Amino acid sequence: MRLMRRGFTLVEIMIVVAIVGILVAIVIPNLANVRKLAEEKTCHTNAKTLQDALDAYAASPGNPSDIIYLSQSGERSIETIVSSAYPNKPIPACPAKGNYSTDGSGNVMCAKHGSSYSSIVPGHIFVEAEPGTPPSPRP
Repeated sequence: MRLMRRGFTLVEIMIVVAIVGILVAIVIPNLANVRKLAEEKTCHTNAKTLQDALDAYAASPGNPSDIIYLSQSGERSIETIVSSAYPNKPIPACPAKGNYSTDGSGNVMCAKHGSSYSSIVPGHIFVEAEPGTPPSPRP
């Protein structure tokens, strides 16, 4: 009478371990790329939210000028404008610790990802400078 075999042989276990190792080697680089893409998409969405807040500020009755000067801090900073437009929500931040600013044409952009979102309010341009400083030329 032949004994029943229990368990797996060493060769079978090594084959399974090799297959799992190959699959892990394929998946891990893709996961890192997915995380980077997710950060970029989140950054772009945050730039859109900031631009929408600036557009709401520009469309308000007290801002008739086509050039709105932003400052690094104070009542004309991006953070102050956004917090007044969205009072009960946190100010969006880049997930990769990038800084948001405006480019020469008034679009919000991230210094790390380069994500930018264009203004939808025609005729308004946001410039990060103090009044009296000549703004960047409009494209």
